[in-house]
Amino acid sequence: MEKYKREVWIDFAKVLAIFLVIILHTVSYGVKAKNLNIGLLFYYLGTLAIPMFFMVNGYLQLRRKVDYKYVIKKIFRIMFIVFIWNLFFIIYEFIKTGKVGNIVYNILINFLQGGYFYQFWFLGALIIIYLFLPVLSKIFNNKNKVYFITLTILLTIICIYVDLFNIRNNNINNIIIKNMVLQTFRIWTWFMYFCWGGFINKTNCFGELPKREHLFITILTIIVFSIYQYCLGFRFYSSLFAENFYDSAMCIFTTILVFTYLKKVDYKNKNLITLLGQLTMGIYIIHLTIIKNINNLLPLTNNFKNIIIAFIVFGISASISYIIYKIPKLNNIIKL
Repeated sequence: MEKYKREVWIDFAKVLAIFLVIILHTVSYGVKAKNLNIGLLFYYLGTLAIPMFFMVNGYLQLRRKVDYKYVIKKIFRIMFIVFIWNLFFIIYEFIKTGKVGNIVYNILINFLQGGYFYQFWFLGALIIIYLFLPVLSKIFNNKNKVYFITLTILLTIICIYVDLFNIRNNNINNIIIKNMVLQTFRIWTWFMYFCWGGFINKTNCFGELPKREHLFITILTIIVFSIYQYCLGFRFYSSLFAENFYDSAMCIFTTILVFTYLKKVDYKNKNLITLLGQLTMGIYIIHLTIIKNINNLLPLTNNFKNIIIAFIVFGISASISYIIYKIPKLNNIIKL
């Protein structure tokens, strides 16, 4: 298997994505509490988080020529992480209540966006993508670029069609994708962002756009996209939750702009960024537990307060992940 030098901008993209995930999960308490003020604009910045994570994975994986031996190894790593964290939870529940949980059931529920570690739905979706990875890798490593360009464009068109269908279906039947398909199985969306990651790796996407102009267009697009979600989310989807927008052309374009701009940045504190990049899986696993405990002490019903809480959650989660990371063998529970 090819060895690749670690890229600082990819680590920064991962760190940015995990912080935006935390923004999503803290400010969402304000959404549920109907605290529908301008603070929601920060919540909608978090819409880019999950698409960016899949894009990062596509960038890293589709440049490799992989086989099913590699795929089995990656899936085993995912299952190991999910198993160990559920084992910790079952032990905790046994000490607390005296009841013994069913770890197989817990893992299945996690992949189906439920249970204590419901954020593991992302890993479930990643497993589905990995099952197709050798085929995707073959397409993306073919000397003829037409194949992967066609595939990426086709998947993008499908996502935009799904978004438009979702808007129409909501207005006619009052039904949205959020209520019909679990995030784990929205494979058309995740495959699309995954392939865009590979596309950006294989092409000079926005590479010739001057850095200053790229930044200006990116910031402007982010602002427009956030306002679009804030103003039209409930009208179009009868829901303010960010996950409704993943298929939209605005979300796709904004994520691509952000991702490609990050590639152009000259980073300082590279060692810190690289370290945090290695901690993102740990932060992803731990942050919801931190949020739940803070909410028990200080109800997260105010959007602006929740944004401040997001920084605190990030700091605590990163600190705990760092401690785990520094312990030999134990650090395998946060390494994907």
